[in-house]
Amino acid sequence: NLLPNLPDSITVSVEAVDWDLDIVSGVTGRTETNSPPLVLVQISHHYKGGVIDSAYQGIKSTIFHEFHHLSRGWAIQDNKFSYGIPNAMVNEGLAVAFTEIYTGNINEVNSYPDEADNWVKEILELPLDVSYSDWVMGEHPDGRTYIGYRTGNFLARQAMTMSGKDILELSSLTPNEIIKLAGY
Repeated sequence: NLLPNLPDSITVSVEAVDWDLDIVSGVTGRTETNSPPLVLVQISHHYKGGVIDSAYQGIKSTIFHEFHHLSRGWAIQDNKFSYGIPNAMVNEGLAVAFTEIYTGNINEVNSYPDEADNWVKEILELPLDVSYSDWVMGEHPDGRTYIGYRTGNFLARQAMTMSGKDILELSSLTPNEIIKLAGY
């Protein structure tokens, strides 16, 4: 009911991995818009109590996050939005805010810093071909981490505050519309 644009059929593939996923409660994932669309969920057996603890702590958040991407058409390959870190920032931020609001699970890795406003401005001035791993989901050469997720979360919250729209209403808008609603 929350995501009426979800495809009728979704393949969810789950695999145990040997990764340190403590920052995301032991579970991560990615979305691909294949036919049928695929959500790959990776569960770490290194998290606290192993795979069971990872699944219990993190799978709901990962599914909410990845299904939000499917609902919007934002995926690793073949997404409906144009290329560029601003679009990644908005789409990842919407998924983070949606997940936090509807699951109550908040991962510190997605929290935004006091200087998030400056980070948004910085991202909006970037050339389109900058590194996704540096600016969205990895460590930037200057030491900042997960800039796109964190800044996108800030941007989504800012747009909700300034527009009075909730996360579901925002999720039906384009990245540029959301950026404008947030005052940029």
